[in-house]
Amino acid sequence: MVPSARLTAAPTPTSPQEARVSRRPNRSARSNRTHGPAPKRGRGQPGAAPGTLAPRADASPSAIEVITFCADSVTESLVADPTAAHALVVPGSVTFIIVTGVEDHAVLAGFGDRFGLHRLALEDVAHTHQRPKFDEYEEQDFIVLRAPDPDNRTTQQMCLFVTPGLVLCFLERPLAALDAIRERIRQKRTRLMEGGADYLAYAIIDLVVDLHFPVIEDYERRIDQQEDAIFDSPRRVDVSTIHELKRDLAAWSRLAWQMRDVIVRMLAEEIPTLSPVTRLHLRDCLDHARQVADLTEALRDRAVGLLDLYLSVMSNRMNEIMRVLTVIATIFMPLSFIAGVYGMNFDTSRSRWNMPELGWAWGYPFSLGVMAATAAGLLYYFRRQGWFGGDNGDRRKND
Repeated sequence: MVPSARLTAAPTPTSPQEARVSRRPNRSARSNRTHGPAPKRGRGQPGAAPGTLAPRADASPSAIEVITFCADSVTESLVADPTAAHALVVPGSVTFIIVTGVEDHAVLAGFGDRFGLHRLALEDVAHTHQRPKFDEYEEQDFIVLRAPDPDNRTTQQMCLFVTPGLVLCFLERPLAALDAIRERIRQKRTRLMEGGADYLAYAIIDLVVDLHFPVIEDYERRIDQQEDAIFDSPRRVDVSTIHELKRDLAAWSRLAWQMRDVIVRMLAEEIPTLSPVTRLHLRDCLDHARQVADLTEALRDRAVGLLDLYLSVMSNRMNEIMRVLTVIATIFMPLSFIAGVYGMNFDTSRSRWNMPELGWAWGYPFSLGVMAATAAGLLYYFRRQGWFGGDNGDRRKND
């Protein structure tokens, strides 16, 4: 292996202008930050027909998992294509198909052909910048959610197709939190076994709503840390961190309200596949979604107030510094006057009133004593007034 030192190019002389450019601060640190929970919008081909899926040669393969369950049995399988997944659908049972990875548009088109998925909904699955929403088609309900990632900083798109006896779930990447649903199916929980596909869809929606609470706790902790840092050492606070908190929480707030609107619309619509039991549980899920929206809104307001708090604390610190400097300058004003008087040119031979202290043996100690007494008197007065030494002035009022 060739040492890295040999691969380094020799330094070349630079002009003064190039040297000034090289000394500028590196602004690429902003690009290293996450884009927050808001999805980064993709760019489709202009003029393409609605529902068009553009194949990609470098697309990552999709993983397809099929879970079929009824009251007394659970079957889990990994398949290679939509045709094999469709073959595992058993009438009278609930089939839960999890597709991880949506870059392979050929697989999406295969699911659309085998399961009769609407092409506009498939286009939304392929373009992973969608906002949470609910669409009702003739034969299926389509739900888009954004599930928080384990880092509590970003989200991924989750799309659900719900038909009688079938729930199709499309994920951008693996979601570890979905193991809780798998475990409930393996344990044959009664409500999940007997609730049908609509209850399974509710369980997934409720899971996504619950995933927002750790995000809220994490941002609450970060805001508390920023507040403590502002009060303890405001000079070490990075204002860009406060701006990032404001931006991220604004995006989280929008997502929370959009998620709440999804559940509100599901309860408002007369969906024939939604049973009364599922509606009852969805109302409880709506209450949780409202809590998420309210808590996120409150955190966003706290994040907005962080900058005002930072500026207020810095202004207060500056006022303290200016007060100390003003007191020091005020103390030295009479001292400068005394020193200026004794620094004048006097001729004691002309008159005995021309600064008699100049011919006095104790004249110099006398002038220094007057200066010291003046400074001490001013310090005592300022302290009694609460202008210096940390006294707030209440002691003077109580005396």
